[in-house]
Amino acid sequence: KTWTLHVTEILRTTLEENLAMIEDSTRYLVSQGREVIYDAEHFFDGFKADPEYSLRTLAAEGTTVFVSSHILSELAEMCTSLCVMNRGRLLSSGTADEVRAHLGRSERTLSIGVLARREEATEWVMMQANVRSVECQAERISLGFSGSQEEQASLLEGLFAQGFRVSVCEERKSSFEDILISVAEENL
Repeated sequence: KTWTLHVTEILRTTLEENLAMIEDSTRYLVSQGREVIYDAEHFFDGFKADPEYSLRTLAAEGTTVFVSSHILSELAEMCTSLCVMNRGRLLSSGTADEVRAHLGRSERTLSIGVLARREEATEWVMMQANVRSVECQAERISLGFSGSQEEQASLLEGLFAQGFRVSVCEERKSSFEDILISVAEENL
């Protein structure tokens, strides 16, 4: 079990004994020439309750762990590589950033606080490279941006150079849930 609640309340054993049972069972099956698929049932419940322990249940030297989930943001935080599949077809694999870029979702949303001349700043931003879907809302300009970090820095430098008083810039990358929804919608 990967969830401490199941270990202590259902199996009624210690966390260390649970780890030993997993290791002993796996070692025995491998020694018999069997391939082992460890079903980490309720892994994300366990991860939320005790991330370190749930990961310890998966940890074995030289082990590759496959996790299938629709909760891609959690996978992006804990996995070194990801793959996105839809209807049995591999769409992309690699690091989180590589998958985002490959699926065309490397765009992020920037929210830039401008203290004055917002309409003029909005018009200037709309004319810049890698900028899409610009909106002026209250004291902020919100925009989709697909350029590199260097290009983002140049965009901000340009705002300063044009004499716009920028108070804040917040960045939000496309979430993996956004990617999953987009991929699913494309394949309907």
